[in-house]
Amino acid sequence: MHSRNNLETLKKIGQKSKDSIPAVFLYRRISIYVTKILLHTSITPNQITVFSFVLAVISCFLFFRGGYFCVLGGATILQLHVVLDCADGEIAKIKSLRSKEGALLDVALDRASDILIFMALAFSIFSRDGNFWIWPLVLLCLSGTLMSDIVGLKIDNLDVATIGFSRLDKKIVDSRFAIGWGGGANEVVIFIGALANQMVPALMAIALFCNVQWMARLLLNIRRARM
Repeated sequence: MHSRNNLETLKKIGQKSKDSIPAVFLYRRISIYVTKILLHTSITPNQITVFSFVLAVISCFLFFRGGYFCVLGGATILQLHVVLDCADGEIAKIKSLRSKEGALLDVALDRASDILIFMALAFSIFSRDGNFWIWPLVLLCLSGTLMSDIVGLKIDNLDVATIGFSRLDKKIVDSRFAIGWGGGANEVVIFIGALANQMVPALMAIALFCNVQWMARLLLNIRRARM
């Protein structure tokens, strides 16, 4: 049991071999400490998943309230939501508690969080500025986020051989980083937007990058699948 208390051992067992850039450089570095603490409790991964969702709901309430400090507070709580969203999976792996039910709960609440967060931000901005165009912008954010997940899931389940890949393709395959818009990317941009009091440009960045990313990834893997 002593070896399992070592952070490097916990990372090796509980964390993904490939993850998003925000997760690798920020969220996973914090979540492993939370995981280490919670391992010694009777708290289950599913309970952590539900509590993480509750934090997202609290963030949405603050976004609905509007105002600089409420939005910044909601964006800050959203960071804790992502940390716990990382920790639930880590604990499930380390304690060998992974289950289909837990995975479905995690996915369902993650997507529900995305919808609530973007809708709350849209309502807040519309109430303040009366800007109708915030609704189609948020729709693009939501569709891009959901499509990134769907495309990523399908690609991850494909067994595409690496033979014939270019040197760049092989570097991408062997990289520590997962190619995709997820793993806290939205939450990082939302926090930056809240801190700078520039939420509309932040949402524009999310809409642009998440949609460009899934389209580019889809086209790249269609080419690979034909090799």
